[in-house]
Amino acid sequence: MFKSIKRFKNFDEITEFRLRNAFFVSIGIAILAPILVTLKGLYLAVYIVSIFLIISTLSVKSNEYMTKNFSISSLYKMGIFIHLSLIFISLIYFISPGLMVWLDSIAVILETIVFSSYSIVLNNYIAHHYPKSMQEFQVVRNSSWADGFLLGLLLVTLLTYFYSIGTALVVFVVLDSMFVVWTFKNYYFFDKFEQLKCLKGLE
Repeated sequence: MFKSIKRFKNFDEITEFRLRNAFFVSIGIAILAPILVTLKGLYLAVYIVSIFLIISTLSVKSNEYMTKNFSISSLYKMGIFIHLSLIFISLIYFISPGLMVWLDSIAVILETIVFSSYSIVLNNYIAHHYPKSMQEFQVVRNSSWADGFLLGLLLVTLLTYFYSIGTALVVFVVLDSMFVVWTFKNYYFFDKFEQLKCLKGLE
């Protein structure tokens, strides 16, 4: 894991920033995913889950519109507020687990729209400016994502085995809140790169 993180510095400032963010996001996703699978099985009928999956899959088709009309800075800022919504949705578990599951299913659609578009624009950036580093980037990204996911899965396994789903969600909220503070601290990170054509939106 530390080897992968150390390799982040092999890349330019934007790509290093992207990799660091993705690593922390992967930890949060891994904590949340098993919990949501369990709760959806309890509170949603199979056909409802399927409908949400269909909508989420179709939402990828919005990529063309999003990448043409929103800069990377705008997509990044949208992502921050999606993370904020996930924090509040997770807290709803302690009031109504069923409502939490419904709201999260809607949030996943927004996540797909924003983060898939965010990824496309950043891939376009690295392919345009640093094409020779694309292969190394993909290896490092996949490796660090796997490391973060395994760390998150280990946490949720231990927390739900020895404690409860509620405890695991509290840990998720704390970790994601720390991540949101980090993203707000870097709220204007991409603004200084707005002059780069490939970050303004795909032509």
